[in-house]
Amino acid sequence: MIFVFATDDRSLEAFASEADAIACCEGIDVANGGYQFFDPNGSPLQAVFTVEPKTSGFVVTSGRYHLQPGEGVTLQQVLPLVASVEGQGLRTLEQVEGVLTLRSNGPPPAAAELKRWGSR
Repeated sequence: MIFVFATDDRSLEAFASEADAIACCEGIDVANGGYQFFDPNGSPLQAVFTVEPKTSGFVVTSGRYHLQPGEGVTLQQVLPLVASVEGQGLRTLEQVEGVLTLRSNGPPPAAAELKRWGSR
């Protein structure tokens, strides 16, 4: 699971994979600080561009990037700023906190356990 915090509308979305998160977040917006990424434990991830995004007149190319462990604030520190939550069955901050607590207390939770938190 990858968490993405959109800095403009302060929404938090959970994605099943890095590929899903990247597909939803345009590189130009990522490069401009529009998103913060977090791993399943809430640790920060940084976008590393292999092809830089470009803007030329009315043409914008998104570039290409991948995520790797980074530095900075954790998801736990960002949670007070979050205005809305969606994705992977999560709808509330309490559910996100529950998933993060499960992950910090042992091995990654099974899909059934994640569904339990997503249904609260």
